[in-house]
Amino acid sequence: MRSSSGDSGASGGGSSGGGSAGSNPICKLFQLRRQTGSAGQEQLWKVIDAVRHDDGKECSIFIFDKKIAEKLHKPKRKETVSEVLRREIRYLERFKHPKLLQIWHPVEECNENLAFATEPVWGSLANFLGNHERIAQPVPSELKEGFTDLEIKHGIHQVNEALKYLHSTQKVIHGNLNLGSVLITKRGCWKLSGLGFVEKSSSSHDSFNFTQWTPKLPKMAQPDLDFMAPDLQIHGKATQACDIFSLGLVIHAVFNGGVSLLDARRSCQQYHRRVEELPVNLPKALTQLPCELSDLLEKMLDRDPKHRPSAQLLSMNKYFQDPLLLALEGLTTCEAKTMEQKKEFFGLLMQTMMREQFPKSILFKRVCPLIAENLQVAADLTPYVLPCLLRAAMQSGPEEFRLHLREPLLAVLRRPKTAQTSVVLVEHTDVLVEKLDDEEIRGDLLPLVFSTLESSSATGQEAALNSFSVLQDHIDNATLRKLILPKAKSVFQRSSSLMMRMNALACLEQLMDRLDKMTILEDLLPFLLDISFSDPDIYMAVINIYKRMLTDKKFGLTYNVIATKVLPHLIPYTVNPNLRRDDFRCVMETLNAMWSRLETGRAAQMKLEDADGNDSMDENLMRPPLITMQQPSIESNLNLCAGADNSAGRRRSSVSFQSAAARLTGGGSSGSGEAASAAGAASATPTVTIGDSSTRGLDQQRRMSKTGSNPGFNLRASPRKGSATDLLVGSGGSGASGAEEANRSFTLSIPSVQQRRHSLTNQMGSGIQQMVGGGPNTEIPFVTPNGSKTGSRRPSTQGAPTDRLGIAPNNARRSSFNALSDTVMNLFAGANKPG
Repeated sequence: MRSSSGDSGASGGGSSGGGSAGSNPICKLFQLRRQTGSAGQEQLWKVIDAVRHDDGKECSIFIFDKKIAEKLHKPKRKETVSEVLRREIRYLERFKHPKLLQIWHPVEECNENLAFATEPVWGSLANFLGNHERIAQPVPSELKEGFTDLEIKHGIHQVNEALKYLHSTQKVIHGNLNLGSVLITKRGCWKLSGLGFVEKSSSSHDSFNFTQWTPKLPKMAQPDLDFMAPDLQIHGKATQACDIFSLGLVIHAVFNGGVSLLDARRSCQQYHRRVEELPVNLPKALTQLPCELSDLLEKMLDRDPKHRPSAQLLSMNKYFQDPLLLALEGLTTCEAKTMEQKKEFFGLLMQTMMREQFPKSILFKRVCPLIAENLQVAADLTPYVLPCLLRAAMQSGPEEFRLHLREPLLAVLRRPKTAQTSVVLVEHTDVLVEKLDDEEIRGDLLPLVFSTLESSSATGQEAALNSFSVLQDHIDNATLRKLILPKAKSVFQRSSSLMMRMNALACLEQLMDRLDKMTILEDLLPFLLDISFSDPDIYMAVINIYKRMLTDKKFGLTYNVIATKVLPHLIPYTVNPNLRRDDFRCVMETLNAMWSRLETGRAAQMKLEDADGNDSMDENLMRPPLITMQQPSIESNLNLCAGADNSAGRRRSSVSFQSAAARLTGGGSSGSGEAASAAGAASATPTVTIGDSSTRGLDQQRRMSKTGSNPGFNLRASPRKGSATDLLVGSGGSGASGAEEANRSFTLSIPSVQQRRHSLTNQMGSGIQQMVGGGPNTEIPFVTPNGSKTGSRRPSTQGAPTDRLGIAPNNARRSSFNALSDTVMNLFAGANKPG
């Protein structure tokens, strides 16, 4: 609605207003500017903006030009009008109440005019409802603005409070309540004036004779006929109820464009006619009002004075029990409160502003200026006032903030303040960052936040930590790493407050995006691993940080770190009975995500290792095979006879591979034709001789002979069970007798090496495979070079499981890892089931 800035009109408009003051002594005390409105009977008072010379304080000057009375009336009646105006000023000086117009300087008179100074006002209620009589052109734009419902409600309440004071405290009736006697201040308050017709009244029902309106007297010297009560004008009896009737007519005129329900047009006959029509016209008029006000107005305009409510009852009506109205009322009367009352009030005001929302026109042009004034009252009061102003800033647009809020907030930021005020400002960092420009943030806000972080106040440190989530775009990386990160860790480690520790962890989580990988691994991760989970909330806060780290590889949470550091730290707390079910599910989801990263990363690493190993084997296979053996002996209890000689005891035999091969290829056994064709090729290959070793034990018999002349003395024969004896004996024992077979020598070719296996696969013709008794994949002993990557295991009497199965060690490692992974994942899945 109306701005509190006041003197935006230039001094150019003041010439008309100031010129009319002439030589009045008041001009020596005040600098007159422009005319803003008019007031009083027939709008005879000119309202002019002014500034007091002593202190530069803004005010208003009311000037009555006596020439107006000379033009409208006979010269002998001029003094009558002046006397009514003087009487009004005397009563305003005498009655001191916040709802009455405040006199700042008494009346000054000269031959040309009367003048007095008041608090800053715009003009009368009549001006705002369209009556611009006696106002210099152009009419100020503020007078053309309308009222909100809240402003009307508050205004009616204030006028009624003034009447209540006059009736109850001063025991008088106003007798002249109309649109011209209600003044609108630059704070938006409705103030009552026009006390030139005040009469004594001992009680609400006492009546006395009152001079009725007559056309024989100057209109300026009489009450406004359009707003007079019937009992006063028709019966000449004045009571306090007459003021209630007049107030009802003023309320109706506010909703009716400034036109009274009676609208007598300065005619007594018209007035009587309109009063008689009131029972018919009133119901129609009430439809223009809000529902909650229409019932009240109907009682106020009752023809019988006894049925009208008193001012005391009006103030308690539910129409005025509006939280926003009560907040406005408290602000306008704040000056009269004690310091403790002010603290209590601003606490209630903050609660109201959080629940309700002021119309913007009221918030920024009435509420904010009143709040800002109280910021300068006392340093102890500032922490109670400041949240209300910051709450208003949250609802402001850029222009509204610049005009009404920026300066008072910057003033608080830049001046010395208490620790409590600093905490309030830091707690509202998000609001200030949104509204202030970058230079103000870096120059005024950031130093405040840093100093609060370094203070000894736990509440201040907590607020500062919370503020960095919105300030990080205005802070360089070095400051984050060297100041904020260590301070957040220190707060967590030193504080015993759960909330403080949670806020420190939340701050660290917010800052992670700005930290580099090395800082996270060397500074943040060791700090997290050192945390003792004494509370489920702390545990969940750490889980959230790890969850954040899993979202991006830049945080450096590799599978090695997960396996060796993170999982051992987190898993034990999963069985804590204080962990809530929902939190447990969240924990298991995070642990499953970690295990998935571990499985994926480790499997990928194994794949790379396998690729490197295959490349090395390929290079070895490109060279000629070097297998040199010094007749290694592999002893076994061989029973070459199919079963008849077993009853007499087993003979220990030494069989030459070469003679055995010759036997197989040329011995005339049935089914050996196909094998004979391969004998020539077999004779060119290295041979292994099996000799008699009846005097050695079983363990010694299985040990290869190691001599200095054998370059492969560290090489080992495949310990696959029965690999040699099965070759000699076969599956069914067909062929020559056991005695004969024991004295023969066999020569066998050493098959080729398969890259992915540590055993040999017989690649001879199918005839030999049938004679040996095995299928096409029958495996025979093979000596592995000790330097080979795939044969690094030491020989054992039992043999390596992977060798027996024909599986490469790398494949075995990967299979074992996959099995372990499946087992752990099944364990997590089972633990994560609701139960």
